[in-house]
Amino acid sequence: MQKLAYKLKEVAEMLSVSYSTIFRMVERGEIATVKVSTVRRIPLWEVERLVGLIKGD
Repeated sequence: MQKLAYKLKEVAEMLSVSYSTIFRMVERGEIATVKVSTVRRIPLWEVERLVGLIKGD
């Protein structure tokens, strides 16, 4: 079963960027997140959008 949301660190690894890059993008509102209890997660649809931006789709 595919995850519906990912940790910031997981997304950083997927995109080959640093955790701090992802964190800064989240803080600036460039990446959408959802709050699960007390932690932030990046939803699958947002990860797919970011991958599309990198690929140039």
